[in-house]
Amino acid sequence: MTPMPPPPAPHVDDRPHEAAAELWVELAPDHALIADVRRRSTEWVARQGYEGPLDDVGVVLSELLTNAAEAADHLDEVHAIGLRVVAAPDRVDIEVANPEGAELPPGPPTPPGDVLRERGRGLVIVQAIAARVEFIHERVRHVVRVALEP
Repeated sequence: MTPMPPPPAPHVDDRPHEAAAELWVELAPDHALIADVRRRSTEWVARQGYEGPLDDVGVVLSELLTNAAEAADHLDEVHAIGLRVVAAPDRVDIEVANPEGAELPPGPPTPPGDVLRERGRGLVIVQAIAARVEFIHERVRHVVRVALEP
C-alpha cells in the first residue's frame, strides 16, 4: 500500500481548538473496514469531550470514507485513504483524503431531485449537518474537510 503524504494544513477553520487532540489514520480502501474505523473514531471523539451530536460525527465519517473507498474501486494499485480528525469540546474537524489517482467530486453536490433515490444524497446530508465543508484538489490527492460544531 502506498502511504499518504502528511496531512495538509490549515484546518477548515483556523480558530484554535480548546484542548484539541488529533487522530491520523491511513487505511486501505476496503469497504469492510469502514464501520470499524467509524465506530472507533467516533468513540475517540467522545473521549475528547465533544459536546455535539456523536451521530453526526458517525454520519460524516461513514459518508466520506465510503466515498473515498468507492472512488478507489477502479484503481489497479492499492493506495491508502487518509483520515484526520481533530477533536475538542467545541468542534470536530474531519478530513478524508482520497487515495492517489481516485477521483473526487468537483465541488459541493446539488440536492438530488428524488429523495427516495438509493444513491447521491450523502454529501448533501453532510453539508446540511456541517458548519463548513471544503473540497480541496491537490496535485496528488483530493481532500474533503468538514467542521462540525455543537
